[in-house]
Amino acid sequence: MEPDLSLEGKIAIVTGAARGIGEEIARTFAAHGASIVVVDSLEKEGAETVRELGAGATFLACDVSDPDAVCSMVEAVVERHGRLDILVSAAGAGPSAGPPSDEERATSDAYPDELFARAIAVGANGAFYCAKYAAQRMIAQGAGAQGAGSIITVVRAAGAALGQAAAAAAAVRLTEAMALELGARGLRVNAVSAGASCTPVDVAHAALFLASDMSSRINGHTLAVEGGESR
Repeated sequence: MEPDLSLEGKIAIVTGAARGIGEEIARTFAAHGASIVVVDSLEKEGAETVRELGAGATFLACDVSDPDAVCSMVEAVVERHGRLDILVSAAGAGPSAGPPSDEERATSDAYPDELFARAIAVGANGAFYCAKYAAQRMIAQGAGAQGAGSIITVVRAAGAALGQAAAAAAAVRLTEAMALELGARGLRVNAVSAGASCTPVDVAHAALFLASDMSSRINGHTLAVEGGESR
């Protein structure tokens, strides 16, 4: 059978899925057959996304910068669904709702420490915690034998604020390192780099490709959806 973009029967966690890029990824994956777990710290928006996705979608509130919360979230997903096939970490990929503030536009000599720390906590540390605990469950359930474990991190590099850019660089290198370690165990670890001019739909289509069997031989790759902005 030829591989295709179907995610039928797959259980997928999408973080940062209450709005923006993460929400569009959740919608796209659901349209291709996946059961979606919407994960976000924005409870009202996350619950609304699940309501719109309909049957098969659930919501879990989680701050991905808290490793204990991430561990509990992954365990709750596996307890409810019996397995985990796909993780998409889109928390921190932004942009945030509304135009960037003056602080977010600041150059490095004036960029607020708290904004930088939060960007790293969510975009880099959070991506690691999510990937770590998802990989544990995928390996334990025997994803390696099925080649069904896919971990994807969405980053925003081109046009990003300073904190996001730093977090993106860390997440890309983390992707490469984890791919080397986990590839032999049947897991694929990739990233999507979202450019300033791309739409959430563009990013969702890239993530769908990396989550599907169409990319079964792709591991440790960052797929640039940037229209040449970083070249």
